[in-house]
Amino acid sequence: MNYHITNILEMLEDESGKYSEERESDVRNLIDSFSCQLNAEIEYFLHHNAIEFAKRKQCITYFIRDFNGELVAYYTSDTNRFREFGTRESKSENITYRQFLRLF
Repeated sequence: MNYHITNILEMLEDESGKYSEERESDVRNLIDSFSCQLNAEIEYFLHHNAIEFAKRKQCITYFIRDFNGELVAYYTSDTNRFREFGTRESKSENITYRQFLRLF
């Protein structure tokens, strides 16, 4: 199966690289489609912190979507460490970049 990875900042900015409220609404709709029943903290971070942290450039969230555009997983990076990693079936948190690459 093919997956597409999208950077949250790219989704929040318009063609000129400026923040767009309209695009934030689209990102929120995508985020609202994600749930993780195995780990409420993973879901909470995405729904309540990912956009604000990205705007402040504290950490960047990347969305992993399937060929239908459905959000199936995400990861958030801060320097060389992943703060959160969430899939619909996973409870993984705080993994290194190498550990993340082994998942695919």
